[in-house]
Amino acid sequence: MFKYISQEFTNIIEIKNSKFIAILKPFSHTNELNDYLKEAQKLYPKASHYCYAYIIGDPHNSKFAGSSDDGEPGGTAGKPMHSVLIKNNLGNVCVIVVRYFGGVKLGAGGLSRAYAKAVGQVVKIAEFIDNVELEQLNIECDFAQEQLVRSIVERFDCQIAQINYSENVKIILQVPKNSVILTKKELINKTNGKILITE
Repeated sequence: MFKYISQEFTNIIEIKNSKFIAILKPFSHTNELNDYLKEAQKLYPKASHYCYAYIIGDPHNSKFAGSSDDGEPGGTAGKPMHSVLIKNNLGNVCVIVVRYFGGVKLGAGGLSRAYAKAVGQVVKIAEFIDNVELEQLNIECDFAQEQLVRSIVERFDCQIAQINYSENVKIILQVPKNSVILTKKELINKTNGKILITE
């Protein structure tokens, strides 16, 4: 069980003339990351850094998590941000911290504390929803079936964690534990069994 958000939250703090803008967003698919970063860059142009951390699924056992220091000294931004998400038991979430450098260097320790504080403050104002326990399903289908599969998984409140296109479409789903059997049954029935599902 973990907590997630259904809308965006933003908070700004200032530390030694540097401005840290933390943007907390719902996040269910790794493909959303580039769009989120472009949006932040458009809203806050000429910033020094656009650091981020994200987690899909259970924050304590996620196969889809990542972070970036975006040019800050290694380990001073993305990791502290990611740690705050885990500490607060947040999943299906992405946080971007936009920094405008204020001319005073904070040092490695100061940077780590600043980025962690920025995330901690936006988490404080966010409204959370308790999530049900999720299980992972791996789906492989042909291209003609992709839209049908998407429509089915939306009805069962599944989250698409990742999609890969090669000879076929490979989809990794996060499925509510109490609807795994029904989801699999519906996928098999609607595609006439022409789909590969593994757990």
